[in-house]
Amino acid sequence: MTYYFDTPMTAADLTAKVEAMLTAAKAMEPLAKAMAEFEAATGRKLVLTEEGTRPAISLDALLAGVPQDAPPAAQDNAPAPESGIPATRVAKTEDAAPAPRTAPLRAAAEKQRIADWARLTPTERRVVEHLEGLPDTFTPDDDEHLVDMLIKGNKLDIISALLGIDADALKARWNAMVRHPELRAANGKGASLNGQQRLLAAVRYRAKEAAQ
Repeated sequence: MTYYFDTPMTAADLTAKVEAMLTAAKAMEPLAKAMAEFEAATGRKLVLTEEGTRPAISLDALLAGVPQDAPPAAQDNAPAPESGIPATRVAKTEDAAPAPRTAPLRAAAEKQRIADWARLTPTERRVVEHLEGLPDTFTPDDDEHLVDMLIKGNKLDIISALLGIDADALKARWNAMVRHPELRAANGKGASLNGQQRLLAAVRYRAKEAAQ
């Protein structure tokens, strides 16, 4: 390959000229990219000419991908003009169904539920199944408050006032929950200390699952 220059050049002059050419080429990259995007979007070809010889199109218009003299986009699914987006692309955009936003939330909730279940011991899981077989006159949240407050030493009349549930109903519910054999004390009277903690873990799991 042979290069010809108007005047003799030293190595330093040549290096400076090459650097200037590289700088100019770098500066032209955004323009070249904008031209390519413009042509792809509109189907029109652009030709760079000396200033004053052809109508000018600003770089901002190129970066926006729309010519300055382009008519407004067609409405009501009408075919777009030559300078706009092709009608087929418009139809594809409008017909595309929006991605469901609830799917990731449901997946995350299910993943959390599985993790919470895995943290339960086999005995606690059996207690959960026992609780799910009881009448649904109490919500999982009611069960959690009842068990938590009883274990902490609160009296039934105080719990009744806080929950708005009859004290006899609370007592009957407690007795039904601790009827599971793996919760009972060695003498068969009430729940053991370990049984109370197993029951607490089970009611907390159900309350958290119901809240999701």
